Amino acid sequence: MTAAPGVRELHSGFGFAEGPVLLPDGEIAFCDGTNGVVLGLREGIVRVIGEVGGAPNGLSLGADGALYVTQMGSWLPEGPQVPACIQRLELDGSVGVVAPGGDELAFVAPNDLAFGPDGRLFFTDSGDSDHINPVAPGRIFGLSDERLEEIIELEPCFANGIGFDASGGLIWTETATRRVCRLEEDRIVVLTVLPEEHIPDGFAVAADGRLFVATVTSGGITVLSSDGDLLDHIAVGAEPTNCAFAGSTLIVTAFTPADEPNSGRLLSFET
Repeated sequence: MTAAPGVRELHSGFGFAEGPVLLPDGEIAFCDGTNGVVLGLREGIVRVIGEVGGAPNGLSLGADGALYVTQMGSWLPEGPQVPACIQRLELDGSVGVVAPGGDELAFVAPNDLAFGPDGRLFFTDSGDSDHINPVAPGRIFGLSDERLEEIIELEPCFANGIGFDASGGLIWTETATRRVCRLEEDRIVVLTVLPEEHIPDGFAVAADGRLFVATVTSGGITVLSSDGDLLDHIAVGAEPTNCAFAGSTLIVTAFTPADEPNSGRLLSFET
């Protein structure tokens, strides 16, 4: 895969990379789902922020200064068993669980998360391990100090990235259907169905309302208008999983398909 001019590699050599977040001091936090850790990159040096176990897949920074983690659960039966849940990671490395999921709201595969305008934490549960032909419904949850509630149940679609537009509208991506959707008064509005070679994962919303969607099989970032019109595609030279803005710079987590277990990469480019 060939990257577009201006795309640069910040670091590589870790496991499956996901969920980049810019911390207030400029450090970039991201998940290593292969090794069950949340890492931080500052001035070219990678450190372990916290050992969360299992397969961390998404990060969001809370107003309390802690990182919130979508934990998909343990991949390997011989390793330490971590259930699917939402974790809270302090920057000193201490880990707790804020949403374990109960009998009625048991999680299957929490994928991505974002804080909403009302302060609640919203997250997707993909509902299935098969992102191409899922059979279980996807779900979106909302979590506050008072309670956990199911916001909406979706068709089998492998619900993936989640975020909010400038007006506070809830947006999510569906990997299996290639849809980018918005929730409007409890009604699902399909902004777009992406081309076949553009399978969506996580996304970031720009200050001007554009959506920068990590489309794994396209090898790049697909840029949409706030209404879902296809505007551009930026090749990153790898398979992107998610992205986040640091000012006008887009930080991208990605991997290079290879036999090596640690092919995760952290990339960036100016928008």
